[in-house]
Amino acid sequence: MTRSDIYSIMITVYERIINGKKGEWTLHSIYADGLEGGKYREKEYASNFKKKDNNKEYKVEVDNE
Repeated sequence: MTRSDIYSIMITVYERIINGKKGEWTLHSIYADGLEGGKYREKEYASNFKKKDNNKEYKVEVDNE
């Protein structure tokens, strides 16, 4: 059994501080869901990070192996 047999996709979110200059990307969170309807929840979770906060920006990577 592989990861793709359990999860539809996996989302990794990185963040960095913007304070006059851009900082290093750091891990913010990882989300995967193997339950029914998980693909919808994973996409909804990723959409939460499409906006910039006052001093942070986010990068979302989607792995659907």
